[in-house]
Amino acid sequence: MNEFLKNAQILASVAKETLDTLTVAFCDGQKFASPQMAACQLLQVASMNSITEFLSFLGVKVVFTDNATPSQDNATDNATPSQDNATDNATPSQDNATDNATDNATGKIEKLPKVKPIKLQPPKEMRDCLDVVSCNLPLFLSGPAGSGKSTLAYLIAEHYGLDFFGVPVCSQTTKSDLLGYNDACGHYVPSPIRQAFENGGILLLDELDAGNPNVLLIMNTLISSELVCFPDKRVVKHPDFRIIGAANTLGTGNSSTYCGRNRIDEATLNRFCYVPIDYDEEREYQSAPLKKACKAVQRIRHKATENGYNVIISPRQTIAVGELMKYRKRTMEDALNIAIFNKISDISIKNVLMNTPIRDILETEE
Repeated sequence: MNEFLKNAQILASVAKETLDTLTVAFCDGQKFASPQMAACQLLQVASMNSITEFLSFLGVKVVFTDNATPSQDNATDNATPSQDNATDNATPSQDNATDNATDNATGKIEKLPKVKPIKLQPPKEMRDCLDVVSCNLPLFLSGPAGSGKSTLAYLIAEHYGLDFFGVPVCSQTTKSDLLGYNDACGHYVPSPIRQAFENGGILLLDELDAGNPNVLLIMNTLISSELVCFPDKRVVKHPDFRIIGAANTLGTGNSSTYCGRNRIDEATLNRFCYVPIDYDEEREYQSAPLKKACKAVQRIRHKATENGYNVIISPRQTIAVGELMKYRKRTMEDALNIAIFNKISDISIKNVLMNTPIRDILETEE
């Protein structure tokens, strides 16, 4: 039996409800004659040969026990492909099913730690954004990567109790992506924009400056017109329809940092009200999984800014360093290398930032 089938056999030993849920998600609900066949198909769809890799993709980790070895051959020997045995241990919940997955020679499967939600103060730009949206004006959020633009748009929807529709924009975004289309049978397939326009809600056009400016001209009509022609019919704009654009630039084109951005037509830009978003370090500190990790990342960020380095060190790095230290027990040096320093190609910049004094932070108690 080849290595791929052995891995599939191990996956098949997981509770049946888990496999059923996964096949619905990954295989369009296709029915399989056996859990082994379902597992094989899942591995193929996910383009993964390793069972450990696939389980990690599903949000679980494999911990090797003292008597266990990472050998997939040994793992197969102890795997239980029997559907009856798998069903005996099954629970209705996918999370519970994964938690109760069979122990085998690859180790005990356990859930990754979940970070408890933290009650945060509203972003400092929240008031300006709410004023713009309440006046039924299109809002443009511009700021560096990881500054919380998408999160802020979601918080606005949550504040007003409106549905949230997040639409990522790129250079391949088409008119059909925005307005929907009629399929080969003549049936209209709606887009998130159509749903928000017709039924109300906050529409976030994320990475707006990455889109084709000619296609984005469609936004002009959605913003300014009360009646818009979609592929199936004309639709009246819902009174609770709001548009928010988010971008790393002001729509002025490429920069040395954001090289994949396009210049947005001024007729489109002119329709928006602008609220700049920057790193909110107080809020970043509140939400950090490890406070001293946050202090270290912020100090390195300040050093980069003071020296004029073109390096993005966002709150995402604060989260990454904190979680690596807190949940994986990595040292701060290792976590900083993984989250920040390893991606810096300029050796001189890297050396300066790596020498940022953080010893006093390391010595503090969490």
